Amino acid sequence: MAPDHKTLEILLHGVGGIRYLLPSSKEFDTLSCGYVKNSNTPLVIFRPKNENEIIFCVQFCISNNIQFAVRVGGHDLYGRSTVSNGATIDLRDINYVNISRDRQRARIGGGILTDTLLEHLEKDGLMTPVGGVGTVGYVGWATLGGYGMYSPSYGLGLDQIIGARLVTSHNTVLSADQQLLKVLRGGGVGFGIVVELEILVYPLQDSLPAQLSLHPALFNLPEVGPTWMTAFEWVGPKTKDYQIWLQKLSKHNLQIDVKTTTPLQHLRASTAMLPHSVYGRPQSVCISHWTPEAISILGTHGSNMPDQHYIGLTIHQLHGRACELSLLPNIWMNRSPHFLVEILGFASSIQDADKAIAWAKDFRKDLSAVNTALESSYIAMTDPSFLNLNRIYGEEVVKDLKRLKMEYDPQGNFNHIILDVQEREVVMGADVE
Repeated sequence: MAPDHKTLEILLHGVGGIRYLLPSSKEFDTLSCGYVKNSNTPLVIFRPKNENEIIFCVQFCISNNIQFAVRVGGHDLYGRSTVSNGATIDLRDINYVNISRDRQRARIGGGILTDTLLEHLEKDGLMTPVGGVGTVGYVGWATLGGYGMYSPSYGLGLDQIIGARLVTSHNTVLSADQQLLKVLRGGGVGFGIVVELEILVYPLQDSLPAQLSLHPALFNLPEVGPTWMTAFEWVGPKTKDYQIWLQKLSKHNLQIDVKTTTPLQHLRASTAMLPHSVYGRPQSVCISHWTPEAISILGTHGSNMPDQHYIGLTIHQLHGRACELSLLPNIWMNRSPHFLVEILGFASSIQDADKAIAWAKDFRKDLSAVNTALESSYIAMTDPSFLNLNRIYGEEVVKDLKRLKMEYDPQGNFNHIILDVQEREVVMGADVE
């Protein structure tokens, strides 16, 4: 049984220089809030600044029978970044970027947000693939796949990972060997706390690979209603191919606003369009291609969206280099071209959340029934009630994941992160993004 608040305060009195916050702290509510609001309220939030402090936090929790979760951006969509009556180990103060001399690699802190990462890299004329939200933690985004507008040009987020350091429940810090790196690329961070990643970085200049990304989205806009929009994103210079695609769009009588931007500027612009936090529960479906039936389902559910803000959907496309087999060993199976439909069952108030959740579930049910729907799903956006690891990874990979879980975390102390060590329902987890 975890200690009560009074006992916890006594235990924490001798912690020393490690920063922690209790519910009585002024910053507690702000720092404990995730993107999707829920009722999980931790007993304490730790803010370690280095590996040794992380080791202390983990051992403190284990010794005092306190469940804990690891968070960075708090973008886990299903409330797994916090544990009620447990501890949150918040890594956001570990956010360094050290660029190699050859300017092809960078070592980054395990708590870095994608905005901070791009800010550091752009100062040195560099970039690396990221997603579309600057407040997302990079480690969770990359290790669980890492879709984004740069995927067609550079591959997925997992394809950038070339090294890692982890704190384990054995009170040690280890550099991941090739076996562990392989499962980190696509399997997430269920074997310990990733305190550092080494990733590939690229020059920020006009010689960037030119690849088109189209990101359709449907949102319920204030005073407008359900509105379709598409982000036309061209990664690279204004080549002849770019002009051809722009002309194709112009023929559809669309309002077009063309801007030249940098990865950081684009990331901040897209992040500014999102609310700070929401209520609800999203769903997702992967489909190989669009059929009249699938398009009809989009139209039906799009027109039946509840009349509330933040509800909608976005569509991510996997193509280009992201569909090529990576030279780096990984456990990502779904390299075939496909579309990830992210159904945003979100609302601005808890009173409207149930309607948004029901709409998203019905939408998922119908879309997942079309004959082009894939059995596998993007794990970071898969509702745990629909999660099937064997379909995502295959039975042999799941066996390897469980074996490694037993090796690195035999007591299941990191049970709010990825794989439950017990032979029961497998739980996927937190620090997703």
